[in-house]
Formats: sequence, C-alpha cells, structure tokens
Amino acid sequence: MSRQVYVSPERMTIQKLEEYPSALQDLNFNHSRFQEIEGEFKALDVDQSGWLSLTELELHLKRKGCDQQLVQEIFNDLNTNQDQKISKDEFTHGYLNKEQNLIDQVKSFEIKIKQIRTSEEEFKQQINVANHQQFIITLQSGCLNQFYRQQDDIIKASKQIEVLFQCNEASDGHDRFSKPSLNCEYPVWGDKITYILHQIHQIEISVELIEIHQLQKQSLGKLRVQKDLQQDFQIQEQLIFEGIGEILVLFEYINDWNEYIKMQMQYCEQNVNNLLDQIRQIKRKLYFMKQLYNFDNSNLKQKETLSLSLLPAYKLDNQTNKSFQQQENKAQYDTQPIFNQCQQSQPESIRIQQIAILDQQDYKQQNDLPDAFNIFKHSLSEPDAFIIDMDQIKNQQNYKLMGILVLLITINIAFSRCDFLGLLLVLLSIPYQNKKWNNQQLQFYSYGMIFSLILDFYWYLYSITKGSQNLLIVFLIYINAIINMDLHYQSTFYAYQLVLGKFMYSIKSVDIIDLNFLMSYKLQIGNQRYTQIHLTNPLPQDNMIENVFESLVNELKQFRQNVPVGCLTDKCSHQQKEKQDLSMFSGAGGYLYLYLRMYEFVKTLPEDLQTFCTSGLSDQELPEFYNPEIYLDLAQKQYDAMQAILKQDRYITFLMSNIAISLLGADLYFIKKDKENFSKNISQVLGVFANIMANPNQFQQELLYGIPGYLYMFLWINKKYSKEQGPYQLDLTSHIFNLCKMIVAQCGDGIMKCKFFNQTYFGAAHGILGIIQILLLSYEQAKDYFHLKDEKFTLKMLESIQLTLDYLIKIYYKQGNIPPSAEGIQSVELQQFCHGIPGALSPLLKAYQIFNNQDYMNASIHMSETLYKYGMIKKGYGICHGIPGNSYGFMQIYQVTKNEKFRRYAFQFLQYKQNPHVFNEVKNFPFYDRHVVGMSDNPFSLMLGSVGDMCAMMDFINYKRMPGYEV
Repeated sequence: MSRQVYVSPERMTIQKLEEYPSALQDLNFNHSRFQEIEGEFKALDVDQSGWLSLTELELHLKRKGCDQQLVQEIFNDLNTNQDQKISKDEFTHGYLNKEQNLIDQVKSFEIKIKQIRTSEEEFKQQINVANHQQFIITLQSGCLNQFYRQQDDIIKASKQIEVLFQCNEASDGHDRFSKPSLNCEYPVWGDKITYILHQIHQIEISVELIEIHQLQKQSLGKLRVQKDLQQDFQIQEQLIFEGIGEILVLFEYINDWNEYIKMQMQYCEQNVNNLLDQIRQIKRKLYFMKQLYNFDNSNLKQKETLSLSLLPAYKLDNQTNKSFQQQENKAQYDTQPIFNQCQQSQPESIRIQQIAILDQQDYKQQNDLPDAFNIFKHSLSEPDAFIIDMDQIKNQQNYKLMGILVLLITINIAFSRCDFLGLLLVLLSIPYQNKKWNNQQLQFYSYGMIFSLILDFYWYLYSITKGSQNLLIVFLIYINAIINMDLHYQSTFYAYQLVLGKFMYSIKSVDIIDLNFLMSYKLQIGNQRYTQIHLTNPLPQDNMIENVFESLVNELKQFRQNVPVGCLTDKCSHQQKEKQDLSMFSGAGGYLYLYLRMYEFVKTLPEDLQTFCTSGLSDQELPEFYNPEIYLDLAQKQYDAMQAILKQDRYITFLMSNIAISLLGADLYFIKKDKENFSKNISQVLGVFANIMANPNQFQQELLYGIPGYLYMFLWINKKYSKEQGPYQLDLTSHIFNLCKMIVAQCGDGIMKCKFFNQTYFGAAHGILGIIQILLLSYEQAKDYFHLKDEKFTLKMLESIQLTLDYLIKIYYKQGNIPPSAEGIQSVELQQFCHGIPGALSPLLKAYQIFNNQDYMNASIHMSETLYKYGMIKKGYGICHGIPGNSYGFMQIYQVTKNEKFRRYAFQFLQYKQNPHVFNEVKNFPFYDRHVVGMSDNPFSLMLGSVGDMCAMMDFINYKRMPGYEV
C-alpha cells in the first residue's frame, strides 16, 4: 500500500519529502522526464554531494529577517568565504563550536549582570544610610532654628524692659513731680479753689510715683532674669556655632557621597544595558545560526522538490479525515497531473462572472466589493463563481486579474506564513471536495492558483529586472512554463540562473498550512505590526500635562546633546549612511522647524498652563527654557548654516524641498521685522508657481512630492500674512484658487483619484486623502473668493470631495481600515498617518465642519476607536508611520468634540516611551527596512524622529497644527 498524506480536521499537513517517491510512483509519474529536469538543474552547478552553497545559505538567512551585516558576521564566525562552498561537516563543526562559545559568552554576561545588580543593592543601602544621616541633621537644624526664634524673643523682651527702665529713671527729675511752695497768703476764693485742685493733683502724682517705683523694682528683677537667660543662650549659641561648621561639612560630605553613589548606579545601569544589548545581539546571531543549522539538517534533494510542483490534486476524504486519496470514480474526476490537462486544447470562451474585481480605471463604480475570504468559502459550494474566459490565460495583461479572481488575498496572507510548495499542494486539493466542479473549472482554478502564487514572487523579480515590465512578463511566462513542463521556454529560462535560484528556493521546503484559520493568520501577521498591551496596561492618566511636558523637556535635552546647532545632515542611525539632507521630512529642515516651533510654544503658552509646565527643569533651566529669544537665536544660526549651501532642487513640497527653508526663513525675518530678507525668502517660495502653472503634467498630484504639498506653503503664507499691514501683507487667494483648479482637473470628477507610480493611492502622504485635506483647507481660507470666481467649479469640487469621502468611509466600514491603494484593496494592516485611517481623521473632521454632515463625525469617532485598538504600532517613532503621528488623530478629534476621552487616548500614545510594556515591544521589533533594530533611521528628524515627537507633545499641551498637514 502506498504512503498517504495525512489530513486532520484542523490542519492539512504535507509529509516530509522523503515519503514522496512512492506517491510519485503510484501516480505513474514520468521518471524519464524527471531525469531530464534533474540533468538540466545539475548544469546550473547545483552541488548535491555534501557541499552547501553559501549563496543559498545567505538567501535563507535574509528570508528569515537577517540583515546583510549580521550575515557577514555569521559567515566570518563560521570561517567561511562567500566566494567558496563549505562542506556539511565543516559547517556543522563550525556551528557547534561557535554556538557553544556564544552560549558561554551569554552565561558570563549574565553572571556579570548579577554581580552588578549586587553592587547596586549595596549602593542603595549606602544611600539609605546617608539619607538617614541627613534626616538626623535636619532635625538638628530644626532645633537650631527653634533656638534662634527663642533668642530673638528674649532679646526683644530685654530691650523693652531696658527702655521702660530708662524712661522711669528720666522721669524722676521732671518739674511736674516737684512739690509746690505753700509759703503764701491765702488766695481769694477763686484762687483757693485753684489751690485745692492743685493739691489734689499733687496727691495723684505722688500715688503714681509710688506705683512707678514699684514697677521699677519688678522690672529690675525681670531684667536680671532676662539677662541671665541671655547669657545662657549666648553660651548655647557659641556651642551651636561651633557645631554648625561640622554639620555643614557633614551635609556636604553626604551630598557628595550620594552623587558619587548615583553616578556609580548609573554606570552600573549603563553596563547592564550594554550587556543586555550584547546578549540580545548574541541570541539574535544564535537564532540565525540555528536557522542555518536546521536548514542544513533538512536539506532536501533537488529532484524531489522539482517533481512536487507537478503533483496532481487529491480528493479530501471528509468522512475519515485521515488521508488524501485518489478519487475512485475516474469517470467523474480526472486524476492525471494538471499539467497534462493544460496541454490539451483550450475550451471555448464561456461567460465571465466578475466578482472581487477592482477595475483600476473605474473603481468608483464598484460599490460592493466582496470580501475575498468569503468568496473563497463561497467557491467551495458555488464553483460557477470562478467561471472565466480561458482565452484570457494567454493575455499577458490579465495575469493580475486572474490572481484577484482566485483567492489572491488568501494566498497573500498564507504565503508569509508557510512555504510556497506546501500551499500549492494543499490548495490544489480543495476543488475535489466538491463534486460540482468539472475539469474546465478545475483547470482554471489551478491556473489562477499558480498565477496568484507567482504574483507573490513578483517582488523578487522586480528587484532583478529593475522594474522592466516586459522582462517581468517574460519571467512570469518562464516560471509558468516550469510548473507546467512546457519545453519551449525551459532552456531559455535557465539562462537566468539567479532568477531560477530564487524561484527554486521559494519552493524549497514543505511544512504546514492551516486553511481553516486563514483569517487568524491575518490577525497574527497584523499582531506583528502593532501591540494592544496599552489596553490592559495603560499609564496613569493623572497630571497628563505635567508628564507630557517632562517628556518634552527630556527629548529636547537629548536632541540638543546629539544635534549641534547648524547641523546639515540627517543624523542617520547608521553613521556610515549619514548624508547631507536639508529636507523637513528627514533632515536639517526639521531642526529649523523645531527651533521656530519652540519659540512659538513658549511665546504663546498661556500663564495658566505654564504653572503645569515646569517638570524636568531645574531652577537654573526654567528661565532659560521660557526665554523665546534663545530659540530665535538657534533658529537664526540653523538658517544661516543651511543658507550657505542652499540651492534649488527638483522637489517643490513643504516636506521634501529646499523651498521650505525659505518659507521658514520668511517667518524668522518677520519675527525680527527684517523687511528685506522677509521679501527675499517669500520671493523664493513664489518663484516656482509660474513653472507649475505652465507645466502641470511634470509634477505629481500628492502631498509628499506633488503640487498639493506646494499649495500647503501658500496656505501657510496666506493664513499668517493676509491680514498683516504694509510690506508684510500678502494675499495669495488667487494663487490658491488656481492651484486647486489644477489639482481637481487632474484628479477627475466624481470620486477623485490620486495616481502615484501607477497606483491609485488612498492615504494622506501619497493619496487622495492628503489632496482632500489641502483642498478643504484652501476652501476654508478663501471660501468667498472661490464662489465669486467660479461658482460651478467650486460646487463641483465640493461634490467630488464628498463623493470620495463617502466612498472611502464605505471601504472603511467594510474592511476595518482604509487600505493604501485601490490595487491593494484587501491590504488593511497599515494603521499609520501615511497609509490608513490616521490620515483620514483630519479631512473628515474638516469636512464635518464645512458640510455639517454628521456621517463624517460618526465615521471619525468610529475610526478613532479602531485606531486606539490597533494604532499602537511597533514601528514606534515619528509622525509619518509612528505612534506620535497616530496621536494627532486623537488630538484633532478632541479639538472638535472636546471629549476628554480622546485626549486621554492621545496621552497614552504620546507617552508610549514611558510605558515599559509598550516601549519594550517597540525597541525589539525587527522592522525589516531599518538600519538598527529598535531605532528610527533618522532619530532626530521631523517626520521620522524626535522632532516630530516634540511637536506632538507641544500640541498636546497647546494645540497649533500637525506639521505638513494643518496650518
């Protein structure tokens, strides 16, 4: 009995390749043909005699995510040379030795970390002792202060008594106390009365004197007591003053000791981090070396791999769920290999039922695009869904159409998680589960399946052919010929050894594929892009402004330490790739933007907010931080440095061109009231306008590189200077209108389209959302002028904007996101400003304000909730495709709704670095096209780095605008 392929209810598993020869024999495989293919591949110098190709090993590592530098390092560790081959024994011996060395190294590092942690505990104990000593000294200081307060009271009392005593002594000799003479005649009656009254007064004075003398005696007693106390306090004061010096010295010593201990702890922490980084690097290297070792252990024979691409489909026995078996009823099902069927004559054309088709030229008319996965499930019971004109197979222009019609999205999902060949075999078995399928439908299904897989291979071909469409078509034909054993193309295709090597590698090994949980694969892939740990481990939401401000201060300090004033490079994370770059997007233009934004921030921050914005600043740093002239001076120095090398480049937009430097220069000189330089910079910005109007077809229609990105600068100027007086007054309303008219003309009527490199993009950076945002900002600034100038055009533009937004909202509610492009309608993984719903929130909110359509607000709120769940992307850094860029969506909706919930959402995203659970995911995310894992390629730039992060933090505290997207 022949070996069988086992299939479980949940997983379809292909057995190891060693088991296939008997299966091939049961199927009466043409072994002579196989020997011919084997000989042709041997002509390509594919050595199967115990030697491994280093090129093949390198390719294997790169597919696993290993960068070129680490590949070279691993080969060096294994004592290999890329120009040579290595024997399996030599490779295994080198791997095992190096693996043990690396493991020992990791263990030694871990021991060092334990030792450092022990030292840290000792340092902490010493700090506790020092803090206790400081507490005792503080108590002593409190006693000293109490003594001084008592001493002051005693001195005041003594002075009062002395004054009273002196006053009493002085009063003894006063004339009013002298007894009057009685040696006189009796006066007349009137004088007698006066005399009696005088005598009475004298008696009263005598009584008063007696009382005063009594008080004097008492005061003298008190004075003696006070003087005795004063002498005692003077003695105590002398003793305390003698101890004060010792206390101060002790204080200074403890402070110095604490600083020393803290420095030691920082040094320990730095050492620990360095060791942990080394351990991560070593483990990463071990992981990839293990991949090579496993690759060697599972090295498969070429002939068996080749032959499997020709296996026929099997019937799945649903009753036993144990095996694939050939269909017993050969009259109903043809069990000959599919390639034999394909060599038969083509059937006549039959009806085309268009489902899952997204016509690139007229996608606006497709209101209901069915979900591909539902189509896939539907196809098992309704095979007529896949009826198509078989003559189109020969039409080179319809390869992509065929891929879309046959589970393209399903295969795209699975391809990144399984092997090429295993997927092909399993999917070819599916049609046999349904008895309604005839041979023609089976044939089409197989063809479409193969082409779908080939489309996934497209990017390999693209890099080889350097984008040549004709050569790509040729390669597709060649690969199809190999699968179908068409002798006509095989010998020609073998001339492209690199292409063949890559293709053969993609079908090298066979593992497991789960068709019952393809959507869970999609979620699993998505989970590689984002984390949801903030939902279960959020940051505390009290003191949000204080915490964000402290993060802003820390980022600014780090920026000032790493980016010197006047820097002209992009400060690339890979130092050897650092280059001169003046753009706002990734280069020195962003540094100038930061200085001017900081000037604006401290100049306009309300006083009630300033009371919350002191965290992270010392008493010396606080006045410096809130001095706007400092940032103005930094901006001037940065501008002067860039102006020295500034020249006209081929770009025209705010984010990418050198013109933006002149735009910021105009702002700088407006602040300084320098009319001449202000006018000079404005002229440089306006100088491109005439060329654009004369040659509109030479420029793209998108925000990052095209005319809308240039129009953004006009909106900037018009908003700031249209209401100024004198030489600073600039009204660009007519220019704005003309540019809008040009943009709308190229984007079309009805549902607008944005074409960029032959793709119909939807997003903010490259797509129609960015264009709509600029058009709405333009209309908002110059509404009256638009209607007066051309009412018909204005109404048509507004209608097209609404139709396009309605179309995108419909896609969102269906897909859960806005895909990057119409061609990739099923690709919904990207949740970032440049592609996805984060870039849709601002234009939707602006449309809500202009059109008063509640649907736009409802969609914005729904999108923001989705963004909060899936927008904590592991790419992490920057505005363009990072977490701070996604935070702007929450801040924008908060500005309109004033719902504190969205402000809290923004806080969680802005403070992602302070959430250790989130930041740990970001730091360790192996983003495939970054120079350094866990770090942005341009870590201090506006759109990719900390400058953008700081702008978002300032806008959280006092909202102004999203850079490059709002004015």
